[in-house]
Order: sequence, then C-alpha cells, then structure tokens
Amino acid sequence: MIAICDSGGTKGDWVFIREETVHKLVAPGFNPYTHEIPQYLETLQSLLHDISPEQVSQVHFYGAGCREENQQEKVRKGLAGLFSRAEIEVNQDLLAAARATCGHSRGIACILGTGANSGLYDGARFIDNIPTLGYLAGDEGSGAHFGKLLIKAYFYREMPAAVRAAFDEFFPGRHEKILSHLYSKNTPNTFLASFMKFAVEHTGDPFIRTLLLKNFQDFLDTQVSKYEGYRSLPVHFVGSVAHYFTDVLKECLERNGVRCGMILPRPMERLIEFHRKKSHEDHP
Repeated sequence: MIAICDSGGTKGDWVFIREETVHKLVAPGFNPYTHEIPQYLETLQSLLHDISPEQVSQVHFYGAGCREENQQEKVRKGLAGLFSRAEIEVNQDLLAAARATCGHSRGIACILGTGANSGLYDGARFIDNIPTLGYLAGDEGSGAHFGKLLIKAYFYREMPAAVRAAFDEFFPGRHEKILSHLYSKNTPNTFLASFMKFAVEHTGDPFIRTLLLKNFQDFLDTQVSKYEGYRSLPVHFVGSVAHYFTDVLKECLERNGVRCGMILPRPMERLIEFHRKKSHEDHP
C-alpha cells in the first residue's frame, strides 16, 4: 500500500492506494515549525479506522515547513513510529505542487494557501528557490499576508465605510480580540488566513479586489520575478487562495506579462497519477 500526504498549515490530504482502490481522508494541517509531531500522529492514527499502518509499504509526505533536511528528518522519524514497515520520503509541499503541475517539464511552481512558496523546476528538481520566511516576515501572496493587509486597512482607517461596517459585522470584538489571537494563541498564521472568508464574501467590492491584487503583486515582486525566464515559462499555482481568486490572479499575471499555467485547488489527484506511474516504472 502506498500512502501520499500533501499537508499545508491548515489541513492535509492523505490517500492510501492499494492496486485500484484509493482511500482518502482529510487530516489537520501540520508544519514542524508550529505543530508538535506526537499530537499530530495521534490525531492521524485516530482517523485511519480500517487502514492498518503496518500494511503501508511507502509513505510520500509533502509538507509545509519541510524544506530543510533537519526538519525532513524530524518528520521522517515521527512518521516511522506510525508506519513502521514503510519506506518514508519527506519533501517540502512545493515539490508536490511541481510534480502535480509541471510534471516532467520546466516551469515555475507556486503555492498560495495559508502560506506561500515558489520554485524554478527543471522537470526533475528545483534549480532555484526563493526561501519562504513565513507569515511573520514574508508569505506574500498567501492567505496570512492578505489577512495582515486587511487588518491594517481596517485599523489604519483606510477601508471605505461600507466595507468597514461589513467587517465589524464579520468580526466583532475588533482590536483587543484580534491582538489576542495574534499574540496569545496558537497558529496565528491560520487565524490571519481565516480572513480570506471575508474576501470571498466581498470579492466584488473594488477595495477588496485592490487588496487582493496587491497581495498577488507582492508575491510576483518578491518571488516570481526573481527567477530567470519568468516571463517565458509557465507559472503554475496550487492552493485555495489561487483557486478561489483565479480571476484576480490572472489579471495580476496579465498586467505583469506573466504566462499563467495550471491553477489547482490541491495537487493530490495529479500526485496519485504521478506516484502510480512511478511505482509501475520502479516495479514493472
């Protein structure tokens, strides 16, 4: 049995493949920088139900925060405690995006979800990657970054009156409550990204659309534009923010002369194809 996981900071998709049978489940998100592995594995095990971890022979885990080797090894050791008989591969979630969108072709793969990331992919590996700095210092283009833009516009009195009134209704409690979530509670990045729901409800408002365009422009300026050939290569996107605001993202790309590739809400379906094909090639 092959297990594949694509895990972001908010939620993770798991699939378990045995011949033609595919079992899917949704688990909480996981990032080794912000979550504890024992608690995550305990939750995951409680979701497995009829799946026996001992029957899994391969685990391909793609996760947020798994770019560096020390974090990959930390996650690998944790997963080995649950999937004790499996060969375990841990990679950053960006590789899942590249394999799902670029396949074996050259391109720029991007993630725009709770967090953001990008890389120049040659069809087999990344040849350039702007490091992600997380929600505190970076993550331009992400849900968390948009949340910061929205909150600042609210408190700095830059919102039109109608949008401000709608925001008051959307999030009562305002200053004290927001600061409490940001500085006194766990996963403030997820809290910031939760304000994308407000954007979904008010996408037609010119002010919200302008903020969304700024969010995407910040991503192009800090990430995509730094890659060689970024205007000639397809730029692919995976993630909920890219998916829900496809029209705004495409407008931003067009303004910058950037070629839009695939936009997928999640990479899993194409990852299943990728690993099935790879497994058949490795074990004909």
